[in-house]
Amino acid sequence: MRREWSSEDVVACWTPVGSDWDLVANKSGPTRLGFVLMLKFFELEGRFPPFVEEFPQAAVDYVADVVKVPTEDLAKYDLSSRSAKGHRTQIRAALGFRPATRADEERLTAWLADEVCPVELVEDRLREALFVQCRSDRIEPPGRVERIVTAARARSDRAFCAQTGVRLGEVCAGRLLALVAEGNEDGAALLASLKRDPGAVGLDSLLTEITKLTSVRQLGLPDGVFADCSEKLVTAWRARAIKMYPSDFRDAGEDVRTTLLAALCASRQAEITDALVELLVALVHKINARAERRVERQLTWEDLDLAGGTASIRRTLQRTNSAGLTALPTKTQSSERRIALPTPCLRSLEQHLNRQRQEREAAGAGWKDSGYVFTRPDGAPIEGATLTRHFNTLLHKARLRRIRFHDLRHSAATLLLEQGVELVVIKELLGHAHIGVTATVYAHVRLRLQRDAIDILSNALRHAANSTAEPDDGDDPPLCAAPVR
Repeated sequence: MRREWSSEDVVACWTPVGSDWDLVANKSGPTRLGFVLMLKFFELEGRFPPFVEEFPQAAVDYVADVVKVPTEDLAKYDLSSRSAKGHRTQIRAALGFRPATRADEERLTAWLADEVCPVELVEDRLREALFVQCRSDRIEPPGRVERIVTAARARSDRAFCAQTGVRLGEVCAGRLLALVAEGNEDGAALLASLKRDPGAVGLDSLLTEITKLTSVRQLGLPDGVFADCSEKLVTAWRARAIKMYPSDFRDAGEDVRTTLLAALCASRQAEITDALVELLVALVHKINARAERRVERQLTWEDLDLAGGTASIRRTLQRTNSAGLTALPTKTQSSERRIALPTPCLRSLEQHLNRQRQEREAAGAGWKDSGYVFTRPDGAPIEGATLTRHFNTLLHKARLRRIRFHDLRHSAATLLLEQGVELVVIKELLGHAHIGVTATVYAHVRLRLQRDAIDILSNALRHAANSTAEPDDGDDPPLCAAPVR
């Protein structure tokens, strides 16, 4: 229970009302005070306190004044006494609760394992969820809450491992287990390489990442092996696996070992795919090569919410040899996202919509209703080459160096980083599947910001060292670091 209470909250939550007074009518002294505190505590928490110190002091002072019993008398109320046990029985009956049975414990363990553990990993939140469920079922939480939480987590892990094993199949599971088999140096080398970042942009790093991806794909992980599993759960198993050596894997049970390896390899396969795309883009830009196929993000008016100020990225427009310009799904699931739009952009879009309506009226029967936001005068989607040509013209008029249209994405991310925007926000804007990809691609920006910060600190120290003013320490204690929990 929280420790800090305002006077208004204390009065609203801890005042005995109505039938409460009937329950305490025959009680006096410490018994009267302890009973009322237990009654109101149970109404608020759905459980009884294990010790009197859990009662908030503000509540104790207030209730003591209401029931006309000295505050210090609470120390005489023994929660483990026979009379306190009878008080708990009386309170449960008055509020419509009952004690938990062994059957309840088993049912709660199963519910926690099946419904909560797969999406929540923090033990305190699991415990809180258990209390909420007990209150909903009108039962007093069992005394063995920690044991139930531990058993539920173990049961959930076993179910997750069993589900993963079934989805992998015997062949794929055998390949994963072979990676950590004793004496398999190739498998150990692959696991070690999966833990490394791609490094600096270059042909060597590109080829290294392709080799990694090829090796992981040869394991034959089924598509969607963790599709309906919470990202937090898979990430936790991946984090656990990435710290382990082959010998650590061998010490674990076979089902746990298989699940750890599957979580690591599946996550890294997605991350490497994203990293390869970024590496390839950077490499193409570096050598000034032309891509064989152009892919453009294209918005439709259905994707825009001008009133809400957002745009949804749901598809790409690609030119294929067989079908020409074709709308296809995004590269990855994380590429589908909704982003906020600034007010000037919304105003420009509204003006553009009016212009497009005029073009539609002028085109008449020749209008091609593609639904896209940016179209040619006849309503057909804009070719990537046309967009590039117009963009280059604008750069020339503005006397700016020539860059690709796609580079505006990197420019935006760099500017956001320099303005102190959190990396996780930038990751969501760019549509990266994992924050590690964002951190790797923009590592040079973060390093520059670190250097700027160190230069500022250096200048401050140099200024302090050269100062001739007398120090004025005053009466304040010296500044010091404090741990943050």
